[in-house]
Amino acid sequence: MNRFARCACTAALCALALPTALVNAAPQEVSGSQIQENAQEDNSLEKTKDDNASAEKAVQKENAADAEKKVKAQDDAAKNAALLEAAAEYPEAARFAPFPNFSLHGNYRVTYGEGRIDYPAIRQKIKAYQVSRRLQLYPSVALNREWTVTGMLEDIRYDREYPEDHASDNHLYLDRLYVRQTTDHGTRFTLGRENLWPIEGNLFDLITEGVRYEFGNAEKEGRADLFFGRTVGKSSRLAKDRKNGVLLSYLKKWPKWQTGLYYYDFNRDDDPFGVPAGLTDYVSIQNIIDRQRIGELYVRYGFNEHASLEFEGVRGHATTDSDHWTDTAEGYIVTLRLRQQPNLMKPGDYGFWFSYYNMPRATYIAPTLDADVTIFGRSGFTGFGTRLDVVLARGTLLQVMYYDLTPESESLSLAGLQPFEEGRERVIATTLRQFF
Repeated sequence: MNRFARCACTAALCALALPTALVNAAPQEVSGSQIQENAQEDNSLEKTKDDNASAEKAVQKENAADAEKKVKAQDDAAKNAALLEAAAEYPEAARFAPFPNFSLHGNYRVTYGEGRIDYPAIRQKIKAYQVSRRLQLYPSVALNREWTVTGMLEDIRYDREYPEDHASDNHLYLDRLYVRQTTDHGTRFTLGRENLWPIEGNLFDLITEGVRYEFGNAEKEGRADLFFGRTVGKSSRLAKDRKNGVLLSYLKKWPKWQTGLYYYDFNRDDDPFGVPAGLTDYVSIQNIIDRQRIGELYVRYGFNEHASLEFEGVRGHATTDSDHWTDTAEGYIVTLRLRQQPNLMKPGDYGFWFSYYNMPRATYIAPTLDADVTIFGRSGFTGFGTRLDVVLARGTLLQVMYYDLTPESESLSLAGLQPFEEGRERVIATTLRQFF
């Protein structure tokens, strides 16, 4: 084959191969539906990314909100605990802050109370009332993680009162001052003047001076409390009511149950009233007891976080030297709580309890009732009391209470003069308290 023929064959072969190469090299045509599907896939991918980002932001926002709520709840709980400490008269500076540090809590209260006392046997009816204002300040200094110094300044003013049994202070005075050591092992050592009121003061609510040692954990092995010292008498009616003695207690808690054992042993350190003084002040002589020993069993069952039923069984022995009076008796208190103590930082929260009392005179020393049980002398008292607590605003508490009491032993006479037959006391009181 000549040269020209070879060139022609090569050109023919190239012509045949060129269309195939062009076809392979040319871009494939894409239909409109495929373009739309690809666009939808891209949009779906972008939407998924946006959704994931939004979900992540929502989770972060929710976590931040939960953290903020948790911090606020902790802050409110701390403030409520501080206010409750002030209400319970046991405020302390923070133990886990830069030391030394200072804290100040307090409350201001206005009280209006009205009572009616009937003595049918002597045809006597007494109507009493009281309007008072009370300021309490609780300064506390934390020296370190364990040691604190706490005091209480108080000013009580009686705007109206009948009969006039109290005198206004008209100035702040130092009412309590104590040093306390609190360890990380659950022990507390207290020295000084403080207020003791076991189980809300149903048997004993007095300012004391002395030494107090507490140890243990109530939820685990149990908590014990030992006090040795004396009470501080402030009552104008019972000016000579200072007592020396001991108070021992043991408390144990379970998820629903709580039990406690208490023992009180106190002797009066003043000379007893003589018979002439007793005849002119018969209420006083019937409430002066020279030696008193009381044993108490406390049982509590919690139905839920709000409601509980409590029982206090008491046995006491009392003697008086002036007329050699002595008595041994048993008593009890039953309390139904439909709501526990309210959260002072939560407006609208409330607490409510109802108690029935059957208490001979030998079974209590100085109860914290808002009614005056001293008017029954050695007869003791029986009846009921109730109280409603409502949080009106953060730190503002309204309390309404009512008591209806009669003598437990109507056969006992009023200092040998007249019996207490069908005697009755009814008291209604309202208190508005502002905590800070």
